[in-house]
Amino acid sequence: MKKNNTGAVLRNNIRFITVSAVIAAIYAALTLLLQPVAYFGAAQCRLSEGLTLLAFLMPEAKPGLAVGCLAANILGGGALPDIILGTLATLAAAACSARVKNMWVSGIFPVLFNTVLVSPVIVYCYMGGGTLSAYLGYAGVFALCEAASVYAVGVPLVLLLCRSGALKRALHINITVKRGRKQPNNLPSGTNALKAEERETPSSPSDGSFDSKGE
Repeated sequence: MKKNNTGAVLRNNIRFITVSAVIAAIYAALTLLLQPVAYFGAAQCRLSEGLTLLAFLMPEAKPGLAVGCLAANILGGGALPDIILGTLATLAAAACSARVKNMWVSGIFPVLFNTVLVSPVIVYCYMGGGTLSAYLGYAGVFALCEAASVYAVGVPLVLLLCRSGALKRALHINITVKRGRKQPNNLPSGTNALKAEERETPSSPSDGSFDSKGE
């Protein structure tokens, strides 16, 4: 049983890392491919920000989104404050999104954290600073672009993943979204998948023990 448990833990960890890495790669690739609109300026619009709602569905998205944002900002030539604060904003938004049960509320966090932490960086690092009124105007435009990416891309993506049985099984998504709210289902996910696998795996007599009644 101990060997079976160790193997199940290893498989679960490998799956977690793999899914996180895929999410990071997709985020970075989308951002870099759409570089003309994804970088710098008040109207910065990253369609890859739609992936932030994946944190609402799966824990693997939290490190994946943070690493993807970090890679995109570094490879895109971002300023150091943008690299640091952008990554922190993405990580904080993903952590908060994962804790709420309403999809529409979940989408507020990427908009909020990025507007508060990233828009000042854009104004002062890439646009030469400005007055408070100018900053507020830029922040408003930034928030609208962020919200458009999160809700126009993220919501359809979440609904697609929840309605596809094959994708739910492949990604071990253990929830269903109905009327915008999380509802658990019977598909094992994460540590629950590990426990289910342990229950389903029969014990083996390979450790040398035998039933005394059979002797």
